[in-house]
Amino acid sequence: MTSFNPENTSLIAQHEARLRYLEPMTMNLADHLGPVADGARILDLCCGIGEPALYVARTHPKATVVGVDSDPASLELAEDRARVARLDNVSFETMDMHDLSFATASFDGAISRLGALLFGDMDHGAAELARVLRPGAGYAFAMWSDAVDNPYMRCGVAVAEGIAGSLEAAGLPDIRERVRSRASAHVLSAGLRRAGFASAYTQVTDYMIDVPDFDTVWDYCTTSGPLDDFYAGLDDEALDQARRIVAEQAGARNGAGWRLWFRHRSMYGQR
Repeated sequence: MTSFNPENTSLIAQHEARLRYLEPMTMNLADHLGPVADGARILDLCCGIGEPALYVARTHPKATVVGVDSDPASLELAEDRARVARLDNVSFETMDMHDLSFATASFDGAISRLGALLFGDMDHGAAELARVLRPGAGYAFAMWSDAVDNPYMRCGVAVAEGIAGSLEAAGLPDIRERVRSRASAHVLSAGLRRAGFASAYTQVTDYMIDVPDFDTVWDYCTTSGPLDDFYAGLDDEALDQARRIVAEQAGARNGAGWRLWFRHRSMYGQR
């Protein structure tokens, strides 16, 4: 592990401001993983800048957590966040989730928040996960199961369709089909069962996040995602229209502030 990079401080703060929108998903994911024994080894697939690996490491200090991701820059931030939190029971490795370098049956549980969206080959990825988990090990995935589940995607689709007529006309990929094809309960459960997992249960959970004003809503719905360039290319008239659409789609007023609505699907069970 490299030493702390002070240049990452502001970048970590920016990321953590957005991570709060996913905290209920992270806690729900950890609940579905089930009991974590002292000395257990837990794998976090596609951990990004460290969540939910850091959450599990904080809540289970006698367990060992390993986060893997294919992006070294994200893992550098994850390592710095672990240092700031003074967590010595979590580590991070650059690795393709389809080609894990761990020994067979070397983990007691696995978690992944939104990582299912990144499975390029579901059967291959599920087989690799099955290989590194011990028989009977618990696992838990959390994901969006439709584009409307996340205000960023929900508003982006509505804005693109409202201004350009369709995602295609706006020059955008069909993010709805991407989510449905990679993270539907049917696709995931079928892939896990083909890989030999003993069980696959699903649960849909709604939650709300309160924010202080519409500027915070707009910032969340227009930054740090695949639709950023689309918003950046809008003229003043189109931006005004986009703001009206986002106000209609993101959530609801809550007194002087706003309340953003999220929905996620959990899939969990045992190896």
